[in-house]
Amino acid sequence: MTTDPRTGKGYQWGVDFSKAPGITMNKQQSAYWPRWANNVRFLSVGAPYEQVSDFADVKIPKAVAEKVEIFVGKFTEDFKGIERWVQVTHNTHGDYWADTWIKPAVWPPAWANTSGPTAAEADSAATKAEPDRTAQVFVWTTGSDNNQIIDPKTGAIRQCMGLMRDAARYGRNHVMDLTGGAFLPDATAKPWLEAVQAGKAFAVEAALTPPAVSPSGEGVVLAFAAALETGNIVLSQRGDMLSLRLKGRAGEPLPLVRLPRDRASHVVVSYAPGKLAVFVNGQRVLLGNSPEVAVPSWTAQQVIFGDAVRGGRNWPGLLEGIGLFGREIGAAEARQRFEAQQARSSGRKATVERAIVEAKLTGVCAAADPKGIAPYKRCLSVQQFEVVKTVEGKLADKVINVAQWSVLDGRVVPDYLKFKAGETYRLALERWADHPEQESERMISGDFEEKELFYQVRELAASAPAAVAMPVATAPAPALTWSPVAGQTNARRLTAPVLISGQDKPTLFSAEAGAQLDAAGQEIVFENGSLTEVANTGSLRLGGSSAVAAAAVVNGGARYTRAPAVKLNGGGGQGAAAEAVMAVTDVALVRLGSGYTSAPTVTIATPDIYGGRQATAVAHFDKASGALTRVDITDAGSGYLRAPRVTIEGGGGSGAEAQATLSVADVFVLRGGSGYTSQPVAVLAGDGEGATVQPLLQRTILRYTDGQGGALLKNTGTINQDGAGILFDWAAPGNNWGAARAMVNNGTWVMRNGALIQFGSSTGRPLWNGGFVNEGTLRLLGGARLAVLKLQNSGTLQLGSGSVIGHAEGSAGEALLANTGQVLVDGGDAQNPVVFGLVHPYTTGKRTVENGSTDGAAKARFTIGDGRTPSVFRVMGGQTEFNNHAGSSLQILPGATLALLTNYNGSGHPFNNRKAFLTNEGDLLLAGLLQVQGNHGGETGISNKGRLTIEGTVAGVERLMSSA
Repeated sequence: MTTDPRTGKGYQWGVDFSKAPGITMNKQQSAYWPRWANNVRFLSVGAPYEQVSDFADVKIPKAVAEKVEIFVGKFTEDFKGIERWVQVTHNTHGDYWADTWIKPAVWPPAWANTSGPTAAEADSAATKAEPDRTAQVFVWTTGSDNNQIIDPKTGAIRQCMGLMRDAARYGRNHVMDLTGGAFLPDATAKPWLEAVQAGKAFAVEAALTPPAVSPSGEGVVLAFAAALETGNIVLSQRGDMLSLRLKGRAGEPLPLVRLPRDRASHVVVSYAPGKLAVFVNGQRVLLGNSPEVAVPSWTAQQVIFGDAVRGGRNWPGLLEGIGLFGREIGAAEARQRFEAQQARSSGRKATVERAIVEAKLTGVCAAADPKGIAPYKRCLSVQQFEVVKTVEGKLADKVINVAQWSVLDGRVVPDYLKFKAGETYRLALERWADHPEQESERMISGDFEEKELFYQVRELAASAPAAVAMPVATAPAPALTWSPVAGQTNARRLTAPVLISGQDKPTLFSAEAGAQLDAAGQEIVFENGSLTEVANTGSLRLGGSSAVAAAAVVNGGARYTRAPAVKLNGGGGQGAAAEAVMAVTDVALVRLGSGYTSAPTVTIATPDIYGGRQATAVAHFDKASGALTRVDITDAGSGYLRAPRVTIEGGGGSGAEAQATLSVADVFVLRGGSGYTSQPVAVLAGDGEGATVQPLLQRTILRYTDGQGGALLKNTGTINQDGAGILFDWAAPGNNWGAARAMVNNGTWVMRNGALIQFGSSTGRPLWNGGFVNEGTLRLLGGARLAVLKLQNSGTLQLGSGSVIGHAEGSAGEALLANTGQVLVDGGDAQNPVVFGLVHPYTTGKRTVENGSTDGAAKARFTIGDGRTPSVFRVMGGQTEFNNHAGSSLQILPGATLALLTNYNGSGHPFNNRKAFLTNEGDLLLAGLLQVQGNHGGETGISNKGRLTIEGTVAGVERLMSSA
């Protein structure tokens, strides 16, 4: 099929080789295997080829073979005929499979540069007319392309070819359809090995279309391996996860990225010493714990696509755009190669008409004899069917001819032999005209009337929902992997990450009281539409094992134009590295424009990281002036490394321009390092301000995906959360406002050494801070952070130095600490206080501490300090209140401070008095300091309706200057 560049209309035709001078054939003879030269005006054939019986159990007879010579022909200018044939061989040997190369007028071609750029030059390849082919040892874009490279040693052009194995064949658009088979490239292993060892680097490029239903086991996409476990490199897929095996790295494959099903993804996997990189559709994939590759230990092994050399690991997908390199590929070149792949596939028909019918076999064609069609190894046989019923699609013809595969890889297809005359079969059919890739295949037909020809295709399996591509590539193991702890009965230690999905009430931790489990730095993920209850009844340690496992963003900051550099200092270890990933949190107008009669469309450029979410925004305009007034972010997106371009179009006006700025959305740990006995400190260096990050030694994720989903974490045993994080991830596609996200503690729960509990959404849902109900013992020690807006305590609550209740992103809402049990604030000073409630840069919500109950039934106790060492409890908000109810006691002991502080919360906030006030109706002992700071003239001080005792020389009330 060719497209007329003048009209854009597609057309096709046949060319009769026998009518041109220079070649003579009778009706029983043909030209064998016509092949295009590198110059499209020329082709080569073997002729005359005399037909041999399809059922002959012999090789091609000498009498036939000795007549076959190589002819080179030249097309007419309109490609509708042959100007002339020239015979180039004269011998008595059978001459087949001729390749012809015509020296171009300009030599060498631009892509044949063999001088070898530096890594920096290779990375700037996006400025070149076409992708750089330096150190490329194999190329196979599609079966209809020339697929040629320059041999760097000889300068000669090499045609990159190969053999289809088993049921592999060409699919639409001449791509490889590897379902049930494999592709073995010719003469590739040795040059690739030599190039990789010379450059100490490698890269693989391919466009992959995984099947609609993922294979249950590990399907091999590419292997440079005689055996998977000892091969040089194996690129494989299990489920939706694309993974990598590397020589010298034992165990499970390294997870790279989740790929969408039944959709093409352009993938580049690149390695240079100390740097493994993956790009999908031109975007970089974030990878953790990049391994060193033992390139010098690589050995000569088989290269294969679609299966293992020994079989049994078929990857039933579509493959094209293949490139194998002995060098790395940088970000700019990966983007350029993706754009080149897009350009190659831009003119394709997305789909073709398909019909599923029930049809009776009326005209039989016997399967071709594999020996009789040699050297062809594949053959289509045409049979005739009478359509009984059209199940899907449209098919008006009652009698049709159908081309079906009868021979693949030199063997008769067993399913073809099952067709019997008079029987009715279910067939998935597409018109033969929509499959020009099959026109060069060997075909035989039965003796029956000519009808419209159809091609039998595989009936598509029911497509499962496509996987959401996530920016984080780490993939927990599907099963719980643990080892016993020496000397401890019923104690276990995790030895691999864990994923538990599909259960609304998972019981990872323990099904029986007294069981012990140590996470030992391994990530634990619970994933379901809703997590009704995640229960711990035993003894659980959520802590590390010498490496940094993850990082949590405590405050994303503002006004960054690119991702800040992240350094991890201290903690007793070394080698940990992390990278910040950004979201768009502000779009500022730099030109208002004019003439707008409606709101224009605002487009924010796509993210830099694959799996990121594109930010969105809306513009507002003034009808009177026709100028824009502001741009509001509707989705901050994710996966940005630098401020994206903002485009404003439409609305009847022009001239408006805007600039985006960023905040930190996530920090990805690239390498965990080793030797860490405590969390390092994250230092961010960038052009913005305010971002803070908490490194973690272990992470547990509760991911709920339903729109009305929720999650509850309940403890009736013991949880020791030591430097670890628990993240509630609302990963739903849409918002809801009713489901609960909370924690309930009826046992003992200790958070220490920077441990945190936080709420977020990997799909951009609005932040929904959950609650914590403590009916047992809860201790927040050593800088622990509990990001909730409501904490209800009827048990014992201990708050140590630097502990925080609240989260910056939820600070515009109102927060409540309700105590009907006992609270002890133990530690902290002015530089490292205990904090309830964080401030918002624009509109901070109200913070309320309720000690006891309004009816006086609860006998609550709230104690700040121990009378010997400093303790500071700071309540921060747009308005701050501490209510000590009748029957309850509040003690501010010597050396202790209760600070009720406000910040400017905006004139539009729904409450007006903005006070900082302590109301006492119970028993209040003031032996330390009470600090109050209001704003907008709100009340500050104490209202006493109970018993107030002031004692000691340091007791007092300090009224600070108004914050507004």
